[in-house]
Amino acid sequence: MTVRYGDAEKALAVRKHPIAYVALHPTEGLSLWTSVQDVPDPDKPETWEFQVMPSWRGIRDPALDDSGRLKKIKEFASFLAEPWKSELLWIPEGTPVADNAVSYWITSPWDNADGSITLAGDSAHPLPPHRGQGLNHCICDAVNFVKAVKAVHASPANREEAISAYDRELVMRGSEEVQVSLKSAIMVHDWEKLMESPVMKKGYVKS
Repeated sequence: MTVRYGDAEKALAVRKHPIAYVALHPTEGLSLWTSVQDVPDPDKPETWEFQVMPSWRGIRDPALDDSGRLKKIKEFASFLAEPWKSELLWIPEGTPVADNAVSYWITSPWDNADGSITLAGDSAHPLPPHRGQGLNHCICDAVNFVKAVKAVHASPANREEAISAYDRELVMRGSEEVQVSLKSAIMVHDWEKLMESPVMKKGYVKS
């Protein structure tokens, strides 16, 4: 959701925390991401916009409209501590709430029609968002694609070779990342699996 609270005090209360932060609930299988999305006027907090992304494992209900989805999200507030509790309860009625089931597929080779067709970004490696690697891989795709196009421009006869080399690297990298991101998405919605992860067992070390 893109949330504009329309109230200076509420916006200030939400933004007094880090620019982006995440909550994970141990029993409800809930992950909640919050970040500042837009500050059109720093002196008018009522105009600030936030990105609020709650996700959970469960049965999808396609019959719910925006109002029904917002009601369900506000029900999660009773399980949460501050600031997450208030930031959900304060979401204004009428706020559009996207019904966005997490979709993915494992990157696999495709027919590039002798180097005339290729893929990049989410068309090649749709990632669950919970590991936060989508943009990184899109940037990598773009850099590698520019290199491939430059190679084709320098030697048009090598188009198939240049684009196929780009494809092979993307398939290998994308396949691995989709699978790792999927494991991460499952883990953040399953507290027992999360507690068994190497990161949680080792703990965080301040440098």
